[in-house]
Amino acid sequence: MTRIVGPSEGLSAAARASSRDRTSDKDCGAIIDEDSLGAGALRAGRTARRALGFARSGPPHRPGARYDRGMPAAPVPSVQVFGREDSQPTRAALRFFKERRVTVHFVDLRRKPIAPGELQRFVTKLGAASLADTTSRTWRDAGLGYLRMDDTELSSRLLADARLLRLPLVRNGNLVTAGPADATWKTWFTPPGP
Repeated sequence: MTRIVGPSEGLSAAARASSRDRTSDKDCGAIIDEDSLGAGALRAGRTARRALGFARSGPPHRPGARYDRGMPAAPVPSVQVFGREDSQPTRAALRFFKERRVTVHFVDLRRKPIAPGELQRFVTKLGAASLADTTSRTWRDAGLGYLRMDDTELSSRLLADARLLRLPLVRNGNLVTAGPADATWKTWFTPPGP
């Protein structure tokens, strides 16, 4: 089996020290036949490279680096947006989150209806009345403005017809909003100030 090794693997300690200053990790390499060397020589070569400051992959560690490459990255914020592609408030919400580099999981309610458990999460946090879009044409055409309904009746109607929902429905963990709520969304992703 043949393997390509870095520039300083077959060198003496003095030669490695001088070549470390002149060459980078990816400058040149040698081809070594692994069958002729044996496993001990290969392990010794890898150990020597690590001792010289070469990471397992990537460039050598620099003392003046801005952050430690071994530290885990900060979690990327993500939200779940329920809406329709033809809804202007939904498009505005998607644009809002994309401008702030927030990962968006979009669920188009025309293609896939909202799950009953997911709608129930919004109802328990906000109430069914705040999820209903009482100004929409669908609400008026159905004559729902003249009916008195409790939360269970209203949530069953909202589940049956997604056009009655006040869009977009946005969820960030346990935090939820219904309708355009730019001020609330800004508080989700801005660090608290002094």
